[in-house]
Amino acid sequence: MRAAPTSRLVGFMAGGVLALVLLAPTPLVGAQATPQPTLPVIPKPEECRVAPRPLPLFSTDAATATPVMTPGPLPTPFAASGALADAATTAAITATVRESLACRNAGELRRAYALLTDGMLAHLFGNEAGIPPEVQEALADPVRKLPRAARLELLSVSDPVVLPDGRVAARVETRSDGLIYADDLIFTKVGDHWLIDEAIPAGRKTE
Repeated sequence: MRAAPTSRLVGFMAGGVLALVLLAPTPLVGAQATPQPTLPVIPKPEECRVAPRPLPLFSTDAATATPVMTPGPLPTPFAASGALADAATTAAITATVRESLACRNAGELRRAYALLTDGMLAHLFGNEAGIPPEVQEALADPVRKLPRAARLELLSVSDPVVLPDGRVAARVETRSDGLIYADDLIFTKVGDHWLIDEAIPAGRKTE
């Protein structure tokens, strides 16, 4: 059975151009940490350099994996959940988020999914059969860049901490269409790269 869609940052649907999904948003509350010095930024499509995830999306192991259900928003500040991440780790997870948004702005769905773990894909779709038709169509479509006015902006990556299991959590704020969205993202290191392993919507607000 397919798990419920998670955050706006990693859920997709097709509708002329690729849009991001947010279900059951909650009010965005609580103080946010100071954004990274290079933020805010609207990632450019040409910043999407990761190799595209091959089709089919699910490997044999991933296709039979049990989706991991997330418990809900993490506490803010995340410092209560673990030790603060060092500067190098913070820069690395910020780079992952920035490239993920660049791939979305480029309309490069397969490249965007390459920045998710197999477990995150299993949480989104369950298995290959659970991928909605509109997403399957978008995967097969030629690349279509989002118009400049519709591109997603990265505002901040706040309170990055190392969790007891070695993964890293951070709150990420993005903006589009006059709305600011917050997501609690959890990253895991696969080889030399940090990938998005869980994503939990933490709220939205109007500008």
